[in-house]
Amino acid sequence: MAVKRTSNIIPIQDFNRGGLADSKWSGVANSLYKMTGWDPHSKPGILKVAQAMAKDTATTITALCRCAVSSSTGSQYWGSYTDGKVWEHTVGGTWRLVDTISPTNGGAGILGMYEYQGYIYLATQNWLHRIKVTLADDNNWATDLVENWNSLNLDQAELGSTGQTYTNTTAVNEGATHKRSFTPANSPIESIALNVNGVGTGNWTVKIHDSANVEVGTATIANASMATGWVFFTLAAIFYPTLGSVYHIHVYSSVADGTTKTTTTVDFATGNVRIYRQTDSEFHPMIDQNLVLYIGNGNHVSQVNVETFTENALDIKSPLRIKSLGKIGTDLLVGTYVADNVTQTEIVRWNTYSVSFTTSDTIPEVGINAFIPADNFVLVQAGNQGNLYYYDGVKLELYMKIPGDYSPTAYGTVHPSAVANANGQILFGFSNGSGNPADQGVYRIGRHSRNHTLIMDFPYPISERSGGALVTTNIEVGAILVVGNDIYVSWKNSSTYGIDKLDWSNKLTLAYLETRIMVQQREMYSNYSNATVAYSSMPASCSVSLLYDKNYEGYVAFTNEIDDTVKNIVYAEDGIEATTLQIKLTATVSGNNAPEIESIAIFTS
Repeated sequence: MAVKRTSNIIPIQDFNRGGLADSKWSGVANSLYKMTGWDPHSKPGILKVAQAMAKDTATTITALCRCAVSSSTGSQYWGSYTDGKVWEHTVGGTWRLVDTISPTNGGAGILGMYEYQGYIYLATQNWLHRIKVTLADDNNWATDLVENWNSLNLDQAELGSTGQTYTNTTAVNEGATHKRSFTPANSPIESIALNVNGVGTGNWTVKIHDSANVEVGTATIANASMATGWVFFTLAAIFYPTLGSVYHIHVYSSVADGTTKTTTTVDFATGNVRIYRQTDSEFHPMIDQNLVLYIGNGNHVSQVNVETFTENALDIKSPLRIKSLGKIGTDLLVGTYVADNVTQTEIVRWNTYSVSFTTSDTIPEVGINAFIPADNFVLVQAGNQGNLYYYDGVKLELYMKIPGDYSPTAYGTVHPSAVANANGQILFGFSNGSGNPADQGVYRIGRHSRNHTLIMDFPYPISERSGGALVTTNIEVGAILVVGNDIYVSWKNSSTYGIDKLDWSNKLTLAYLETRIMVQQREMYSNYSNATVAYSSMPASCSVSLLYDKNYEGYVAFTNEIDDTVKNIVYAEDGIEATTLQIKLTATVSGNNAPEIESIAIFTS
């Protein structure tokens, strides 16, 4: 139901106790339908204009960064989600491209970043890369980065060794010395790597057969693309083995030459081979817990313990994929996802040392997208309909919802790294999936102190403008970093990219709020005689303006608005007859000066 009052004054105040309403028709006391670009917390009882976000990167950034690290040296590193580029924000404030990572195979987009034990780790689809923190800011990544430090998708320990060679035949031979047997540990299998001794002159083909000698996988590499050392044969189509069954590999060439390293002479049964499973092409979240770095890796949790990498520290059931990681006490929390058309996912809790997880809880959502860093409680954003859940250690319970108009064609998400905590204020960036169901930018859940209620508001639209207006549609927020008192936000707007920084020298120029719909007696016209805004401060060149929407006709400006500087009020006496009424307030600021609002009152007669 809409807001209904029976007295002759409808007060709108105590903004720090209401926050964003559930809709324009319903919300808790003191809540507002829109609350864009305001600060209700720093002075409880006063509504201040928030600081603006300003683009900090000019044209340096050419892709959406969905992960970032603030290093212990003071520099920041931001990774392109699509093409392997790494940008540095130096201690001196300069932005520069420091590297473009070229993994041996798989996608080059950077899917996870973290500083751990003196290194910055970066994950692409199939590989974990790292660079010493002390070398990262010398702008020599081409030399200092250890690319392909460890594989993220090795199915099992390397097979065979070196010392001898096997010479290719020109066709499949099912003889015992012409096939390398293996038992897959995971499903599906994506590629095979051979340790090539001599390239020869022919094109190379690898085939995988089952125990009945039926082909289940194949890959061919032209001679011109061959090299000595480890060569990756990516299967034309991934195959799904029956786990526990034995398969075998053949290698041959179009010319009877080319050699592969083996343990025994002319015996491919002892060939030096690596088997690779399919890993995740979208997500490799990272977090440290109990002095160990954990990495989401498909349906595996991988780990780095000081210098030791373990690909499969924990596995969870397929087809679940690890999209986000969090903490509770000394335990690791794993947020999962299957696909956009699968509305069932799980949160998994693991003590980090048992062979299996401790507990899990299933919810009917399209993925657990992000763990939002709160103080002494666990908050997650799940699904594509704006839902936030509280985790009590065993199960998830619906906590809040990002206000919006959601449907199968209007949905959005919070990316795993688009979360932060700034001086106790919980921040998360909402991204459009399709249809713009809610305003996109950085939301906040916060309060002034424990004596106040946690509320949600929308303080930080990104810096983009269209015709001078805020842009809160078709936006993707990739990552948020808090560095001291500064907040950095990466974003994408169509083909435009940037990283914003909170501007401590300027207030947001287009802050506005909208009330919930007010109703006196819905079936009859009511007379709203005037609207009043009380303010505690109105600096020079600053002002507030009031608009009204009656009977769902759209906003129009009041025609008779007066600023009474003696009483510190702005009032309008238009005399409106309406069945429903909604008020919009906009603020005009001057640099870092802005109005400070005490309350709004609507008078009826």
